[in-house]
Amino acid sequence: MPPKPRRFLALAQLFLLECLNPDRRGFPLYFRPSDLPQWFRENRFWGRIPTPVPPPRPWLNYDLVDWVERLRPRTVLEWGSGGSTLWFSKICERMVSVEDDAGWYEAVLASLPTGLGNQVELSLFNNEQDYLSGLDAFAASRPDLILIDGSWRVACLEASLSSLRAGSFVVIHDSNHPEIMRALGRLGEEFFRQDRFGPCFGVKNFRAWTLLRRRQSA
Repeated sequence: MPPKPRRFLALAQLFLLECLNPDRRGFPLYFRPSDLPQWFRENRFWGRIPTPVPPPRPWLNYDLVDWVERLRPRTVLEWGSGGSTLWFSKICERMVSVEDDAGWYEAVLASLPTGLGNQVELSLFNNEQDYLSGLDAFAASRPDLILIDGSWRVACLEASLSSLRAGSFVVIHDSNHPEIMRALGRLGEEFFRQDRFGPCFGVKNFRAWTLLRRRQSA
C-alpha cells in the first residue's frame, strides 16, 4: 500500500523541526529558497527505497550536489559507494570508490553501466587498513576531490589531509557526528573549513557536510 501524502501543515512542522534539530550541533543552517519546493515534493510521499541508485541525484545535500557539478573534478576518491558512484562516473574522468559492505558493493557494481573501462574502480575492503589504501590508487597525484561518506571516517579524514595538495578538496558528509567534530576541531590554521546543515536528496532529515581545503601559503 503506497504511503499517504503528508499534508502541508505536517510538512511545515517537519521543516521547522529540522531547522531546530539539536543534531545540528552549531552547524550553520543553509538552504536556498529554490530548495524548498524540491524538499516539500520529496517529503510529501516519504518512504525511501533502500537502493544504491536513488534517481536522479545521490543522497547528498542539495547545495553540495550543485557545488560538485560546478566544480566538475577530473579525479575523485569516495569512501562509501552508492548513488554517488554512478553520479560521479558521469562527471569525472576517473574515480576510485571504496566500500566495506559486500551486499551494497554488489548492488552498486550491478548498477554501473558497462563500457566505463578504467574510469571507475570499485573496491571492496572490510578492514580499516585496506579501506584506507584507496588513497594509494592515486600514488603521488592526489585526487581533485575526496568524499568521505562511509566507514572509518575519522581515519579517512586524517589520511586525506596528511597529503592534501593545494587546489584539492575534502568533503565529509554527516560531519556533525561528535567524533568527526572533535577531529575537525584539531585542525590547524593551514586548512580552510566550511560547515553547512540543510536539506538532502532522498532523505527526510536535514544533513550536515563539511568542505576542507588547504590554504595557499602567502
